[in-house]
Amino acid sequence: MKRKYLYALTLALSGAVTGLGIIFPQFFGFLQWISIAPALVVFTLMSRRATAKLSSFYFGGFLYFLFYYLVGFHWFFYLFPLDFTSLTPPLALIVVLVAWLGLSIFQAAGGGL
Repeated sequence: MKRKYLYALTLALSGAVTGLGIIFPQFFGFLQWISIAPALVVFTLMSRRATAKLSSFYFGGFLYFLFYYLVGFHWFFYLFPLDFTSLTPPLALIVVLVAWLGLSIFQAAGGGL
């Protein structure tokens, strides 16, 4: 059971660091190549188990790309006050959060394949 959480944490951190390499290439660009290696190790270890299911591979890919896109779509927060619309600040925050989380989940759903 602990192995499952360790795999999930490794995939999430690997995806986030890979996303940082896209946003800040001058600082994290070299880490982008290195951060993919832990994800490959996790998928290799998962494939060696006799009880490996395709759903666990999909969930692993989904988790990796979810954190990758959550970091990549951080710029939604720069739109926050949404002054160019007539939305109230709480409603504008909901719109920004739904866009950030929704688009990340939507992109990760395809990335898990």
